[in-house]
Amino acid sequence: MHGALLIVLLSPMVFQESEEAQEYRRQFAQYEEMLEIQDPAERATAFLDFGDQEVDERLLGGVAQSIQAGLEALAGTDALYPLADRWDAQTGELTGAAMALQSAAATGDDENIVKYGEIIYAVNPVVDIAKVLATSYNALGNEEKFDEYAHVAIEAQGLAENFDYAYNMFQRAEGEEAAEWARRLQELPSAPSGVSAAEWRGMQIEFQRTVASWEFESGRFQNAINEYRTLAGMDRGQRAMSNLFMCRSHLEIGGPDQINQAMARCADAAVLNNATYSGPARALVEQIYTTNTGGTLEGFDENVLAPARIRMR
Repeated sequence: MHGALLIVLLSPMVFQESEEAQEYRRQFAQYEEMLEIQDPAERATAFLDFGDQEVDERLLGGVAQSIQAGLEALAGTDALYPLADRWDAQTGELTGAAMALQSAAATGDDENIVKYGEIIYAVNPVVDIAKVLATSYNALGNEEKFDEYAHVAIEAQGLAENFDYAYNMFQRAEGEEAAEWARRLQELPSAPSGVSAAEWRGMQIEFQRTVASWEFESGRFQNAINEYRTLAGMDRGQRAMSNLFMCRSHLEIGGPDQINQAMARCADAAVLNNATYSGPARALVEQIYTTNTGGTLEGFDENVLAPARIRMR
């Protein structure tokens, strides 16, 4: 009696174990069939379909390896991306996104670089990914997103290592923002990597001109005089412009001594024969001179232009 009862009680367990074994054999047979699929996209799709069901845990590692192998074989092709998205949605991980980002970077696919880079950066905000995003957003013409990630790189690694990003933002900036960038870039002790000595000299002149212009536009005329004097000393080609704006700054400050300084600076600009600035400077210095001589230019060349020619040799 007791033996019969024990058999009855154990029968469901035996039946259940038999069903589990049968299901495992069925899944294993399907798994082996999928391994024979030659096309990597078809094979990865088949394994993803397989993964949508409740897979025996003994097969999970092999399924994951097969999906990854299929995606790796699709690197550099558009077929990779939807399968990578599906794998991450299925697993809740970002292995597919990481593979997609690597593939997009290898092929220069900026649209997918920013798509997957944003996904990865959201959970792993490291500077190297920020730089990848900045470069691709720049290529795509998205200035707002470029600036966002370029700032991350600059704050983390400094201006020298990310000079191209900083110079890009400087060139697009205006007014006070441009002057701030110029001042920061002027603080670099030497030419950044990849910038020749000649290029760096031209950039330094550009920075100084930007700072001087902003001081003048902001009405800080003594500062403008100082900055334009520095600019004139950096490059002879900047002397005509610098002297004209120093002249105008002296006039804005006002006073007898400032008038004399203004006349001298305008005369300096006038004798340099600069196509852009010498003409306006000549007109302005003549106006200043005649205002103080009752409207006559008598002695103008001897007293004003001749000393300027000596100074500007």
